[in-house]
Amino acid sequence: GHVELFEPVLKMAMAVVLFNLGCEFTFTKVRRVAAHCLALSAAEIACTSALVAVGLWLFGCSGSMALLLGCLAVATAPATTILVLKEFRSEGPVTESTGFLVAMNNFACIVLFELAFLAIQLVQGKLNVPVGHQLGILLQNIAGSMALGVAGGLIVSYGCGLLNMKRWLVLLVATTTFLLGVCETFDIPYMLTFLVMGVTVANTSDMKGKIVDELDHLSGLLAVLFFAAHGTELDVNAFVEVGKIGAIYIVCRLAGKWLGVYGAARATRQPLEVRHWLGTCLFAQAGAAIALANIAVNRDRELGKPIQDIILGS
Repeated sequence: GHVELFEPVLKMAMAVVLFNLGCEFTFTKVRRVAAHCLALSAAEIACTSALVAVGLWLFGCSGSMALLLGCLAVATAPATTILVLKEFRSEGPVTESTGFLVAMNNFACIVLFELAFLAIQLVQGKLNVPVGHQLGILLQNIAGSMALGVAGGLIVSYGCGLLNMKRWLVLLVATTTFLLGVCETFDIPYMLTFLVMGVTVANTSDMKGKIVDELDHLSGLLAVLFFAAHGTELDVNAFVEVGKIGAIYIVCRLAGKWLGVYGAARATRQPLEVRHWLGTCLFAQAGAAIALANIAVNRDRELGKPIQDIILGS
């Protein structure tokens, strides 16, 4: 029962991971990679979400659960993927494209998840306000979280320029906790904020590498807490009960990722290694999907709990 007490720390862990991912994105790199990656990204996102949603629905999942799992299937584990690439010091077209696709996947997953939740509430008649108004609130939240991310990124960039390096970690933790508090107060999706914050730092600071290294002292510890705490939420019996659905989810998700990338890479005449290996780089699923499954449980326990079991089990 003590796991709830870790909630703020778990959000902090997710924030740090997404910030790290955002730091990979300098505009020059995005310009270089985006040209050939946008088609791959769009095909992979569409293929994965469609295959998972339709596959689960055909095997007797409720429409709303299939739709939400289709959205969550898009997410790729930022920490796992980026850390493995760093560990192997890998370079080349597959590595470059992977970073871009992971960020696009998590960005798309967060936005699709919010829209899917809105659609489900609309169909179930749980919306107390008109759809237009609700959509406006959603767009306002997304814009708000991006603005917060830019502000946080600028504070970190210029703060690290002014402060002694020994004080950087204090500044980073202070900024992160403050932004998490603001997001919590105004009910803004916090995951987007930290992705944008990382992108801002990458493009406004010359010391991006050192800032990320400084955070590494903390991120390993936070990641352990994140997975340990969420591991306690996995009800093994519940996963066995949804075993068939879980298996279909895993198979459809992996097939969607690989086929989406392969098809688009073939159509746009990309190198062979990109066709065959880029899809497999996106298989890992953890952080972002777990965090969103948690949000689903908090919003609608009946719908969210089986989804959380499937995500944690897979």
